[in-house]
Amino acid sequence: MLDQEPCSATVITLSPLTALKITREEFFGIMSDQPEIARTIFEVLSKLLLLVEEEIRQLACEVN
Repeated sequence: MLDQEPCSATVITLSPLTALKITREEFFGIMSDQPEIARTIFEVLSKLLLLVEEEIRQLACEVN
């Protein structure tokens, strides 16, 4: 959603699920209307980036 690349996901549920599909424009509209959602998304992305950076550091140490 944040970039122009196609988005894909695979989900396996343990019980019935109703999913909602929103367009990129709707997604950004929601983030504009509810900034707390945008903040939460950025917090999660930031944590994921830190995890990836740590993984890269560990792999680099294994190579050296």
